[in-house]
Formats: sequence, C-alpha cells, structure tokens
Amino acid sequence: MRARSPAALTALVLVALVGGADGFKYARSFATRRAAQLRLATAARATADSGAATATAAAEAAGVVRVQLEKPLGMVLEEAGEEGAAAGVVVVELAPDGAAARDGRVREGMALLEVAGQDVGAATFDEAMDALIGAPSVVELVLQGEAPAPAAEQVEPEEEVPAAVAEDVPAPAADDAEDVDDGRPASVVVDGSTKITVERGEILRNALRGSKVDVYDLMGKVTNCNGAGQCGTCAVAVLGETDALSERTDAELRKLGKKPDNWRLACQVVVEGGGELEIQTKPWQ
Repeated sequence: MRARSPAALTALVLVALVGGADGFKYARSFATRRAAQLRLATAARATADSGAATATAAAEAAGVVRVQLEKPLGMVLEEAGEEGAAAGVVVVELAPDGAAARDGRVREGMALLEVAGQDVGAATFDEAMDALIGAPSVVELVLQGEAPAPAAEQVEPEEEVPAAVAEDVPAPAADDAEDVDDGRPASVVVDGSTKITVERGEILRNALRGSKVDVYDLMGKVTNCNGAGQCGTCAVAVLGETDALSERTDAELRKLGKKPDNWRLACQVVVEGGGELEIQTKPWQ
C-alpha cells in the first residue's frame, strides 16, 4: 500500500476505530475523497450483472465467508476501482482489537459483497458506506477473498499391529509338580535310606558306584560283566514312576525276561529326566 497523506490516514483511523454512523460520517467529512482512491490492485473484481447474480456467484465462489459483527467493525474499506466507479469496496486494514479481527475470518484484501442482506458487490464507495451506516448494531456481512489453499492430504497412519502376546500358562498344580521338566538332575533314593544326585544322561550303574553304593552282592562282585549287560548281577527294582528312565534295552529283555517289569539292569539304564526316583538294589534278596 502506498504512503497516505496525514488527512487520509486520519480518515482511515476514524473509520477503523470509531465505527458506527459517527465514524463513517467523520471520515467522509474530515478527509478528502483521496483516501477512497487508494485500493489494492489485486482486489479488483468484475461488476456483477445484478444483485441476485452477484449473490449467487458469491455463494458458489471459493473463499466466501458470512460473519456477524458488532459495531464498531474495526476495519478500513477502500474502493476497488477508480474513484466514483461502481466496483465495490475491499478491506484494506483491520484494527488489532476490532470485531473483525477478533472474528478471525475477515482478512485484508477481501471484497465486501453484502451488508445486512443488501448487495454491495457492485456498489460505489458512498453506497457501501450508506449501507453500513444504516445497518443494525450487529450486522451480517458477506465477504469474498482468495480461496484458501487446499489442506495437505492427511495420510491415515497405519494401524499398529500389537506384538503377539504369549498366552499365560497357568502354574502347575501341586499334584502335577513332579511332571514339570525344569532341567534339574534326578534325586535317587537308594534302598530307602541313601539319597544321591544323578545328572541327566548318566548311566545309573556309574552314578551308584560313583556314590559308593554297593550294587553287587558277594557273588556279583566276582562274576559281574563290568557293565556289559551280559550277567544280570546289577539288577535293581525301580519303585514308583519310571518316566525319567530310558526304555528297556535288548540286553535287559534277554536277561530280565521272566522278572517283574520294574526290574532293570543298572548298567543299561540312562537317567533322562529329573524329579525323584526310588530304587532297590539286589531286589532278589
């Protein structure tokens, strides 16, 4: 906007801040019409054929706003065309604390299309001022500005897929505690009194002898096959569950075929699980 004379600036301030009929009358009588000749070059708009056509076009055009403002309006208007031309008026300034600025939708450069239902889109400056002066204290205005820039396309974030949650496994009941494989070695009770620890994968005969358990009777000490599964002198009886022990071997089936099912050859048994076991050495005695 080019520089204004002191008289023109005074007129604009009166219109912006005094408001109402008095503000417009003071501005028109105090300043020369030179103030009305100032305009925004980019705010020029075509003259509408009629009031109805102007209202229809404004309603369809982008950037049209309808506001209700209380006087004083707090905005400065200028002619959009040459002095005296019926080309409408535009907003050139907003008072910082005025009603228009507080509304937030009125912007500098907007063309005034209607005042309280009266079409002023193709009015002269005087006609627009008369419409504003004669409007009620709360006046409805229709203004048009440049269409707002389209909002950036909102990309919906992909729904986050929650990580798989491991199912809660209930703790075993007390009665089932012995069935839980927790990696511990086996605890073996021998002949009801001696308790030894046997690591998983260890041969039962080796574990017994390593713990100084007397596996053989007197004859077996002389005639045993030294753990080859050929003599049967290292037989033991397994009392209770046998799930922690390896399956019977062919050597056991040959040597213990007619013996009770819980008899095993200690040299052939591999301790595969944990928990507690109970065995009896020399079960034939």
